[in-house]
Parts: sequence; C-alpha cells; structure tokens
Amino acid sequence: AGQRAFFQKHETSARLFLPGGKAPEAGELFKNPDYAATLTRLVEAEQTALARRATRSQALKAAGDRFYKGDIARDIAGFFAQHGGVLTMDDL
Repeated sequence: AGQRAFFQKHETSARLFLPGGKAPEAGELFKNPDYAATLTRLVEAEQTALARRATRSQALKAAGDRFYKGDIARDIAGFFAQHGGVLTMDDL
C-alpha cells in the first residue's frame, strides 16, 4: 500500500499489485498468474530435456537458456521495447 503511487504510474504494475484498484490486505491471497506461467515454462524446458535423456545439469541449463535466450527472454525484451524500456535480448 505504501508504494501505491509508484504502481499507479505503470499500468502493468498496477494491475498486478493493486488488483481491483487497491493493495491486498495482510493475509489476503495474492496471485501472480504470469509469474506462475513463467515458472511452468521453465519446468517444461527442464522436463523436455530430461525426457531426451539430458543430465540434471543439462536440464537445468535448458531451463536457464529458455529464460535468458529463448521465448521467455523474447517476451521480456518485447515488453521493455513496447513500454519504452532499455533492456534488450543482448542484456539478457
């Protein structure tokens, strides 16, 4: 609640941290479905690698590569480009 003014400046932040226009109350369930979806995508990358008989280390690298070089990285860089940010794929 103390950062309400900051979050209101950024539509996507307000949508996440001020659901219904207000900060969640202490003890209220807070959901972040986009973050959950990102974690699911990382697990998918790991599981796909393991199914191809990769080692645990290789499977974790596959998840990291998906985040820093793959579709998740493209989503992050695209968001920043769309909203005037400076983060690019090269930064990731």
